[in-house]
Amino acid sequence: MELPGRAIETFLTTHPAAFCADCLAKRVGLPAGQVSMVMHRLQAAPGFRSEAGLCSECRRKVSVIKADLAG
Repeated sequence: MELPGRAIETFLTTHPAAFCADCLAKRVGLPAGQVSMVMHRLQAAPGFRSEAGLCSECRRKVSVIKADLAG
Protein backbone atom coordinates (compact mmCIF):
# COMPACT_ATOMS: atom_id res chain seq x y z
CA MET A 1 0.00 0.00 0.00
CA GLU A 2 1.23 3.51 -0.79
CA LEU A 3 2.28 5.99 1.90
CA PRO A 4 -1.06 7.89 2.17
CA GLY A 5 -2.88 4.57 2.53
CA ARG A 6 -0.55 3.41 5.27
CA ALA A 7 -0.90 6.75 7.08
CA ILE A 8 -4.70 6.50 7.01
CA GLU A 9 -4.66 2.83 8.02
CA THR A 10 -2.35 3.59 10.96
CA PHE A 11 -4.47 6.55 12.05
CA LEU A 12 -7.67 4.50 11.98
CA THR A 13 -6.19 1.61 13.94
CA THR A 14 -4.94 3.97 16.65
CA HIS A 15 -8.12 6.08 16.76
CA PRO A 16 -11.02 3.60 17.01
CA ALA A 17 -13.80 6.10 16.20
CA ALA A 18 -15.71 6.51 12.92
CA PHE A 19 -14.56 9.27 10.55
CA CYS A 20 -15.96 10.75 7.35
CA ALA A 21 -13.60 11.51 4.45
CA ASP A 22 -13.50 15.26 5.17
CA CYS A 23 -12.64 14.88 8.85
CA LEU A 24 -10.18 12.07 8.24
CA ALA A 25 -8.47 14.25 5.61
CA LYS A 26 -8.09 17.08 8.13
CA ARG A 27 -6.69 14.71 10.75
CA VAL A 28 -4.06 13.12 8.48
CA GLY A 29 -3.29 16.24 6.44
CA LEU A 30 -4.20 14.83 3.02
CA PRO A 31 -6.65 15.99 0.32
CA ALA A 32 -10.20 14.74 0.87
CA GLY A 33 -10.31 13.19 -2.62
CA GLN A 34 -7.23 11.09 -1.89
CA VAL A 35 -8.63 10.04 1.48
CA SER A 36 -11.92 9.07 -0.16
CA MET A 37 -10.10 6.79 -2.62
CA VAL A 38 -8.17 5.13 0.20
CA MET A 39 -11.39 4.72 2.21
CA HIS A 40 -12.96 2.98 -0.78
CA ARG A 41 -10.06 0.50 -0.93
CA LEU A 42 -10.07 -0.07 2.83
CA GLN A 43 -13.79 -0.84 3.01
CA ALA A 44 -13.06 -4.19 1.35
CA ALA A 45 -9.97 -4.87 3.48
CA PRO A 46 -10.12 -7.04 6.57
CA GLY A 47 -10.03 -5.03 9.77
CA PHE A 48 -12.04 -2.04 8.51
CA ARG A 49 -15.73 -1.28 8.33
CA SER A 50 -17.43 1.35 6.20
CA GLU A 51 -21.05 2.29 6.76
CA ALA A 52 -23.54 5.13 6.79
CA GLY A 53 -23.18 6.49 10.27
CA LEU A 54 -22.30 9.39 12.51
CA CYS A 55 -18.85 10.92 12.10
CA SER A 56 -17.13 11.23 15.46
CA GLU A 57 -15.69 14.64 14.54
CA CYS A 58 -18.33 16.66 12.63
CA ARG A 59 -21.34 14.64 13.86
CA ARG A 60 -22.84 14.47 10.34
CA LYS A 61 -24.60 11.30 9.25
CA VAL A 62 -22.56 10.30 6.19
CA SER A 63 -20.40 7.44 4.96
CA VAL A 64 -17.80 6.75 7.65
CA ILE A 65 -14.99 4.27 8.12
CA LYS A 66 -13.43 2.84 11.25
CA ALA A 67 -11.14 0.05 12.29
CA ASP A 68 -13.05 -3.13 13.07
CA LEU A 69 -11.10 -4.15 16.13
CA ALA A 70 -13.24 -7.27 16.58
CA GLY A 71 -12.12 -8.77 13.38
